[in-house]
Amino acid sequence: MRIRVVGNALKRFILCLAVALPLALPHVAVAGEQAPAATLLFFLNPNGQPCQVQSQIIDGIRPQIEQKARIVAVSTADSASMSRFRQYGVRYLPLLILVGDDQKEIKRFSPGIQPAEEILKEIAALGGKTS
Repeated sequence: MRIRVVGNALKRFILCLAVALPLALPHVAVAGEQAPAATLLFFLNPNGQPCQVQSQIIDGIRPQIEQKARIVAVSTADSASMSRFRQYGVRYLPLLILVGDDQKEIKRFSPGIQPAEEILKEIAALGGKTS
């Protein structure tokens, strides 16, 4: 019985790592994988209607975004994320900010819901602006 409990705890721990590590270390690539040079920071309140709409838009174009940028959700529900809100001076939600490897802003979208076309246009324009 003890082995099964330890095994289940280990499985949960590994699952937590698989979810948390890409968010905690977005600049680290998996072996053999080319990491995107840019990150799309998505600042949101998961309970807010506009943020939920923006989340659905991002989910709908996720494959196209992830070809050039990783997506990192920065949520008001996560107290550890509040430093990022302060770092980028976020006051209104939802807000999207494209940053390079050095975490400097490449593009700050206007606060509010951004249409898929606008997001994809800016992602496509990344070209050489990623560091």
